Amino acid sequence: MNAFLSPIQIRQDLDKVSKGCRLISDKNGRCPWRLSRRSCSLHLIGSCARREFLAALVATLLGVRTLWPRGDRHKGGRLEAAELVKGTLPASGADESASPVADTVYDATNASTGVRFRYPSGWRVRTKPIKTHAFEILVVCDTEPSTSIGVVSDSVRIERIENFGTASDIGERVVALERKKDGVLSAELVRATQYPVKDRNPLTYYLCEYRVNSARGGERHYAAKVTITGKQLYVMTVQSKENQWGFYEPLFRDVLESFEIEPAKL
Repeated sequence: MNAFLSPIQIRQDLDKVSKGCRLISDKNGRCPWRLSRRSCSLHLIGSCARREFLAALVATLLGVRTLWPRGDRHKGGRLEAAELVKGTLPASGADESASPVADTVYDATNASTGVRFRYPSGWRVRTKPIKTHAFEILVVCDTEPSTSIGVVSDSVRIERIENFGTASDIGERVVALERKKDGVLSAELVRATQYPVKDRNPLTYYLCEYRVNSARGGERHYAAKVTITGKQLYVMTVQSKENQWGFYEPLFRDVLESFEIEPAKL
């Protein structure tokens, strides 16, 4: 068993600390450090000795309300270490605020598409005026237009995704197609796997995660969930800039998990 924590686990642990605690101030009322979920780290941004920082963090975890640091540099100052509150630390950037939550349902199961998934309520649902697929919908982030959730559907000749190959087969083909696009400098398959089959929805879904570096879009990160039913190929693709993937990953994981096709409606 791997004894090391994954970045996701580290972010979750740091998130628990930030949600339960208010790490704030030196004698001037400024917070000497900040939490970064994207890089899974705590950053010192002011004058604070290491022993004082560690003492404050310990006090936070133990629930101590105030901690009086030692040393002339903080003489007369108070370091408020742990007032339990709901919410998160104040955000000064995307990597310091909580990841968006998929709290709104897109449901077209009564239509011929049979598509259902969750997405953040503040994101904008768009449809293209000129369609390039039998069905397509795009959900765009309200603060970062290049971050999005997209679903497309097209007719194919095969009945099930298993007839096309394994998840790795599809992942390699997706990356191969990306490499052939104009301006693409590199494309790399991160992982390819199969979702567990559910009793209430017996369709097989594949997940393909990959990175693309292009002259136009720079370094970007993608994950696609794919299935086939009724000779229709359905693909949900989530994407963001590579340096923002860590922030959006928890959201995208929930969105991809929620994406389902209703076979009975097809």
